[in-house]
Amino acid sequence: MYITNMSHFLDDEGKTPRNAPKEARELAGFLLLVIDSYTRKYSGDKQEIRCFTKNCRGVINVGRSILYDEIHWNCPECNVCGKISEWRGTAGENSGTPPIESAENVKNAFTWIHKLTEELEFPISVIPVGLIAPEESKSENWVITRITDYVEIYGLIVEIEDGKGIYQFPIAELSIKDEQSMNYKLVEEFLDFWFTMNDQ
Repeated sequence: MYITNMSHFLDDEGKTPRNAPKEARELAGFLLLVIDSYTRKYSGDKQEIRCFTKNCRGVINVGRSILYDEIHWNCPECNVCGKISEWRGTAGENSGTPPIESAENVKNAFTWIHKLTEELEFPISVIPVGLIAPEESKSENWVITRITDYVEIYGLIVEIEDGKGIYQFPIAELSIKDEQSMNYKLVEEFLDFWFTMNDQ
């Protein structure tokens, strides 16, 4: 995963220094395209970005962490991914587009974060569903202990404990064991919202 702070790539004028290594300049250029694409996300001028991995023809997905204001990106073809902090005010941000916070989907996301934080009862016993993880990590004792984030391209992110370690996964990759519980009902309602939003 590429974890990048844009202030480390740009000089005081917001440009990539000429003496920066070629690889750093190329990565900075790609990240600015990601920022540009995200800030156009809810406008009628959405831009597609091709993956930079050699021989990969995937198109990059972009979304924002609602709680931490980081831009997350991934390629569904080769699984390269990353997140970008300190992106506001860079050359990639399109100030002329509608503010992303004004998008209806973003407003709804804040509503769901508040609702689930207030109404879910932790810990919640879950089973991982289709996770790309070592078999030994697929414990029968997984429990959700708290909500950690909401990222548009992943949905609600939760913290998991299994007695061996602590992990973070999208709640969409988990199944609540007690299907008669209010927790199950609340999460299913959220997933209906999130999958519908992502189909638009």
